[in-house]
Amino acid sequence: MHSWMVLGFIACSSTTSLRTLEDTRPPYAEAVAPPGEADRPSAVPTEAAHPDSDRVSDAFLYRDGVIHELVLTLDESSLASLREAPTVDVMAELTVNGNPVLDPVGVHLKGTASLRSIDDKAAFKIDFHQWNPTARFHGVKRLTLNNMVQDPTMLREHAYYWLCRELGVPAPRHGYARIWVNGVEFGLYGIVESFDEQLVDRLWPLDDEGALYEGVGNDFSFRDDDYELQEGIDALAMAPLVELVEQTPPDAWLEMLEANFDFDALLGYAALDIVTGNPDGYALNRNNYYVYGAPLAGKWTLLPSGVDRSFLETGGIRSELHPLEGLLVTGCLADPACGPLLDARIRATADAFDRLDLLDHLTEMERLVGPLCEADPRRELECRSDELLPFVAARAQAIREELDAD
Repeated sequence: MHSWMVLGFIACSSTTSLRTLEDTRPPYAEAVAPPGEADRPSAVPTEAAHPDSDRVSDAFLYRDGVIHELVLTLDESSLASLREAPTVDVMAELTVNGNPVLDPVGVHLKGTASLRSIDDKAAFKIDFHQWNPTARFHGVKRLTLNNMVQDPTMLREHAYYWLCRELGVPAPRHGYARIWVNGVEFGLYGIVESFDEQLVDRLWPLDDEGALYEGVGNDFSFRDDDYELQEGIDALAMAPLVELVEQTPPDAWLEMLEANFDFDALLGYAALDIVTGNPDGYALNRNNYYVYGAPLAGKWTLLPSGVDRSFLETGGIRSELHPLEGLLVTGCLADPACGPLLDARIRATADAFDRLDLLDHLTEMERLVGPLCEADPRRELECRSDELLPFVAARAQAIREELDAD
């Protein structure tokens, strides 16, 4: 036997059905209306940090079928600062669903390929605790607001993370919001749970003292500072794992993966990338993922991010157009004991499209999101839900046929 151990996870598997705004309105909220169209209810204070848990009542942010309304107010000096240094926080006032947040918030712009100016459809990070370390908004320290400028459906992130939730694959949660800045509508945004200590605490409530890294265009190598430490104190905690992955012989991948990774979560994530045709995730491009090391469990878990290019026609499971590149995935497939397990998870994920009525769910969501996409004053692409729904309708059977042909 090889000695593979070098170092848990709580799956995001709650079930939430599609609801109307009236069914899911937070207890403080009145009917949602754009700025200036309704009398405002009483202010919503930020909350002091709770000694036992940061998470208080944030689930309403990520409920299916709800479009929140966020209004940011910035002075001219803050706008000028965002133009000059977009990733540096400036002070702003925030209203959520008609309720002013009493403490000022920090705001900066975000993105790589999706980075846009404040004069275009900027993506935002909102920090509730930037100016007051104890401030929270319903337990939340940060909001991440994606501009969805690369997704003509404005549904891909929702669909991917919805599948994560339903299939028990650890991942951030997702919601929707319309945003105004100084009275100007910026359009529809995706609320994606921030990759920070609060996400770690939610997924690993009893094992949350580990290291969280971001992986962008790299694959278990510390050459050229490939991984950036996001949370935790040990920037080199992954070093023994990287060395081990690099030294694993072809017939020992299953043993190594089971000893050092949350293997079930890894299979689930890889299968989702493959079945949804995600050309910019870990499995196909070694990109857009995070890695968390749970110290008590002694296991590492990969988490998906940046999934706005999923549900694209990338070819089959072993496409020459978008071949599998993630080292953990290709290593598993090359091991005769591991490859069949991944193939089985790919089949189960394809079957879940039918079992979970994914097409019906997205058809219902498109009725909500589609008109808001069309009305988005700063969108860059023509709204194309007709790209997503036919793909979902045909994908599961195409995957099954390819597996049967092997």
